[in-house]
Amino acid sequence: MLGIVGTSFTPGVRRAVAKLATLEAFVPTSELLFELCGINVSGKDTDRISEAIGENIRTESDARIKEIFDHPDNAAPAETNRVPIMYIEYDGTGVPMKKSETEGRAGKQEDGSSKTREMKVGCIFTQHGIDEDRRPVRDKSSTSYFAAIEQSDDFGKRVYAEALRRGVMVAERVVIVGDGAKWIWNIADLHFPGAVQIVDLYHAKEHLSKLLKEITSLAEEECG
Repeated sequence: MLGIVGTSFTPGVRRAVAKLATLEAFVPTSELLFELCGINVSGKDTDRISEAIGENIRTESDARIKEIFDHPDNAAPAETNRVPIMYIEYDGTGVPMKKSETEGRAGKQEDGSSKTREMKVGCIFTQHGIDEDRRPVRDKSSTSYFAAIEQSDDFGKRVYAEALRRGVMVAERVVIVGDGAKWIWNIADLHFPGAVQIVDLYHAKEHLSKLLKEITSLAEEECG
């Protein structure tokens, strides 16, 4: 009844710990919880609570993704209010890991080993209006986030499931924003055919800079 079977902490405390742990490391989270609420939860218990809640969230998310792709005809969007534009962004980043998690994986260390694994992360948000300079304005509190350490094919299903929940089927326009990597556009082509594909400004400048350097180098060789 109290939701404390198998644990000595109430659901409210576990929820508070998990939310704070998204902002800080486990020990600072423990200290902050005691400072704000007078509740003593050790750093180790903060670790256990956060991991358990994360596992529950992942299990529920994976079950929903499986249901969507096993029974696509029954997959209905959670959001049904039309939005003018839905933006979907995702990328990969290296996350430091324990040695046991990187054993046998090739990496950028001098000995060829790796200290990180790639986590794929993404977000979805919507736009209804523009500002006085006619620049797009992200709808307030419209951003949802998702992340996982998995292959791009599986992550593509995760992206689609979140987009479906957010109402991609009733969006007037869908925009995919990425860094230009092939796997990003592969997901876009497979799950969001017809979406506008945009290379983000930072990476567009980076690619343009590389191109200009190559052109300059070739010109110098020909004139040399």
